Amino acid sequence: MEIRLGTPQEMEQVWGEQFPQSTKRFFLQALRQGQAEFWTIEEDSRLIGELYLFFSLEDPDFAVPGDRAYLCAFRVIPEKQGRGYGTQLMRRVLKRARELGYREVSIGVEETSPQNLRMYRRMGFTRQVKICTQDPCDVNEQFHPVPCEPFMLLLKSLET
Repeated sequence: MEIRLGTPQEMEQVWGEQFPQSTKRFFLQALRQGQAEFWTIEEDSRLIGELYLFFSLEDPDFAVPGDRAYLCAFRVIPEKQGRGYGTQLMRRVLKRARELGYREVSIGVEETSPQNLRMYRRMGFTRQVKICTQDPCDVNEQFHPVPCEPFMLLLKSLET
């Protein structure tokens, strides 16, 4: 098992055609401009999970350069879920945010995902910032956020 930074090319392979092209372009642009990092976890040379660390977004509740980072698109393939891979990936990316000097990290979670909510709370995401109806990383062709199902934006302090 290895946790590492992924490449934009790997991101394109992982995403394929399962997400809107505008959102895919938004992520790729953020990666190429240094506004985000793509973290992967792999086993036997196969990517089994991903997590994105955004450094800057238009909505400061999500990310503020140098102060608050946003974790987004956190996934582990279904057959590997519940085995601790997601926790390991999350810990590594939180460590990275700390290394970069961020004071806090935000993450979104749907109320209909109790397993994810439990994990995030266990990892220290204890403060609810707001209920959101737009995700700044799910965008249209003009890179404007599109409406989505409501989700909670949670916050974790990285200060000890």
